[in-house]
Amino acid sequence: MRSVRRVLLIFAGCFGYIGLARAQELENVDPLVRPPPADRPLNEDEAEWIRKLESEKYDERQRAIDRLTSIASTRAIPHLLRLLATEERIVTIGVPDENAGGLRTAIGKIIASKHEESLAQLLGALESEDDTLRYHAAFWLGEIGPAARAIAERLRKRIKDPNACVRVEVAHALWEIEGIRESTVPILVEVVDREEPCSTRAINVLSLMKDEASDAIPALIRRVIRGPQTTRENIGRALTGMGPSAVQSLKALFQHENPLVRALAARTIGDIGIEACSASSVLTQALQDDDLQVIKEAARALGKVGGPAAIAVQGLTQLLKQKDGQLQRIALLSLASFGQAGATAIPEIIDALGSDDKELRLAALDVLEAMGAAAASALPHLIDMVVVQGNPLRGKVVRTIGALGREAASAVPLLKRLQNDPSVDVRIWSACALMKIEPEQREHLLAPILEQFVTSDERLKTTLIRAMGYLGDTAESAVPLLISAALEHDRPLIRHLAVVSLKAISLTSKQLRSVVDGLHHADPEVRRRAAYALGVIDQSATPETLLALSTGLRDSDAIVRLRCAVTLGSIPSGQEAISELNTLLNDRNSSVRLAARYALRKLTGSWPMVRDK
Repeated sequence: MRSVRRVLLIFAGCFGYIGLARAQELENVDPLVRPPPADRPLNEDEAEWIRKLESEKYDERQRAIDRLTSIASTRAIPHLLRLLATEERIVTIGVPDENAGGLRTAIGKIIASKHEESLAQLLGALESEDDTLRYHAAFWLGEIGPAARAIAERLRKRIKDPNACVRVEVAHALWEIEGIRESTVPILVEVVDREEPCSTRAINVLSLMKDEASDAIPALIRRVIRGPQTTRENIGRALTGMGPSAVQSLKALFQHENPLVRALAARTIGDIGIEACSASSVLTQALQDDDLQVIKEAARALGKVGGPAAIAVQGLTQLLKQKDGQLQRIALLSLASFGQAGATAIPEIIDALGSDDKELRLAALDVLEAMGAAAASALPHLIDMVVVQGNPLRGKVVRTIGALGREAASAVPLLKRLQNDPSVDVRIWSACALMKIEPEQREHLLAPILEQFVTSDERLKTTLIRAMGYLGDTAESAVPLLISAALEHDRPLIRHLAVVSLKAISLTSKQLRSVVDGLHHADPEVRRRAAYALGVIDQSATPETLLALSTGLRDSDAIVRLRCAVTLGSIPSGQEAISELNTLLNDRNSSVRLAARYALRKLTGSWPMVRDK
């Protein structure tokens, strides 16, 4: 084995030379696009660590990898690629073992540190006779993105590589580098249609391209029909990204004889969401399908796409009469999305409240809460559920009563008694319900709840934060506490719930500024949280906020840049930052570049072209 590694590494050493030769061939190219030649001399320390890569001992090889990564040794790239080739063959690309994953991490860090020096080394690997090396070279050139534009012409020569996996990575790299789909989508479609190796990877690349790859829809639909099921799931995600462009083709799949195909069509339409509302009639018809899974997926999708309520609610109501508990829960959750329009189903929903299935009762309560005052006829049944001690859903029932608003005035005496209930959850929700029914009681009911925010009990903390979102503008005085939790709490769930609750409250300019200030914090983690919060709150239209988000696009932290781009893409006034977003198309981080592309697509209605800096 040692001799095999030595031979492989000797061959790998050729790639540095090949890369230099290729770079020298570009001497007459415009200097603005010519990569600098990698002619830095190899120092003794670096050479020694490169030699240790051939060691039979795992620990010694790992130390060499760590050392070469720490000094960002671009000269080690071909050696690391060769070592990676021994760990992972072309047939297992995409399913890396632990060693291969560590090697890719090391290569990524080196390339991220020295993009330009890395180009010559990767160009050498791209010319290798080894499929795996060409594959990885193309992959890393795609990760570099527009900074690798100087060798895009060389990359294009590999678009007809004899290996399908290499062709896929070359197509992806060219899309990352130049942003041109015309030369890349046909290559990916060919691999998908012929079911060649790496067709799953081709599908995933098409998924990244979203509706920019809409030309691939016919080929993807053909693969959905042929299967197998694991491939269908990947294709479903790709078609979801293509949005409305895929809806018509998905609707046609409901005529297919295979129930797995019909179920996938329903699920994908649901994942597309409101943009697929034109499919609501097809989904409603699918509630009568012979296959139970198709019915479940259609019911779930109806709750996501919306559309004409009357017919959809009628179909979902019929499902509540079925004996399948999961189907009933799905129908209830979809009914909740129709709000007051689902009131005709209240008798069936009340029946579900008496079920032995706790999850079904919980789903029924969700629907009634979403209906608000329109569900007033259910109040007697809700009161009966509250008075039963030991009912684990008492807090949720009380919350639902409060959602009825003044229609639940007859429950006020009961809610006042519950202020002394042994359960802290019931006490909190009864106070909130009273504020919903009688807002004038806010002054003396809210203060005791806010005092409990100092708790270290995570479960209680989540209840308190959810309660503030439930109260909405009534909980305006809780905003500073929620902002603190959103930006500073160490638990992701707490931070997320705090942001969701902030979204339910109309923030003042001063309060919003407190979130914006997080974008200027010294700690990048706080800046990340602030950028995320502004994206969820969706109140980010002030000039000050837009300026902070635009500045965040230049942040030293990639995640901050990414989240600022996503947020700007989600608000109409983000159009004022189009120029700044365009600069991110040349960002060194591929995820940031992708976020900028998506944001610009939303704001301008068309996909941006990657342009020179």
